[in-house]
Amino acid sequence: MKNVYIGGVTRAGKSTLTLKLYHELGFSVYEMDTIVHSFTKVFPGLGIDEKHPENLDITFTPFAYQVLKCCDMDRKYGKVKMAINGCQLSPKVLYNAPVKDDLLIVFLGMSNVTPKYLFNTFKQTQVEGDWTFNKKDETLLKICENIIEDSKKIKQECKKYEFLYFDTCINRQETLNEIFYYIKANYDKS
Repeated sequence: MKNVYIGGVTRAGKSTLTLKLYHELGFSVYEMDTIVHSFTKVFPGLGIDEKHPENLDITFTPFAYQVLKCCDMDRKYGKVKMAINGCQLSPKVLYNAPVKDDLLIVFLGMSNVTPKYLFNTFKQTQVEGDWTFNKKDETLLKICENIIEDSKKIKQECKKYEFLYFDTCINRQETLNEIFYYIKANYDKS
């Protein structure tokens, strides 16, 4: 049995997929976002800052590796299967993780669309409470450009480090279902 790590860009479906694993397969859920938010608020001197994600590979990686080790110990000793998700760890960082061979690693992105397409998708699907809900149009369009660029980088790194990458912008639900069934078929292979 392997733990599952779901990485990728914001709004790509990481939480949706993780919750499906929780509800349908009984996975425990571990959100890296929660850890980063906690460090940002409680220990700002550590430099783990959600507002500066470009530094997280350096500042957050030692903590993330420890979390992954602890989840792996829980898996080995308690037979608890974990679905861990977050946007903080790049494929390169996960490739160097001490327990990477005990993880089923999947990345989600939105690299095969234009910023305008992604912008329109967000506008049509966002609900009150989404962090993008009250953004001005020009700000949201810039966010969409960044998401696409980040997705392209993740896609390249996934190819280099041989991790699975799925684009979830078009046919989102079908793609998330495909990933779910892939995980279901492969998470317990040692």
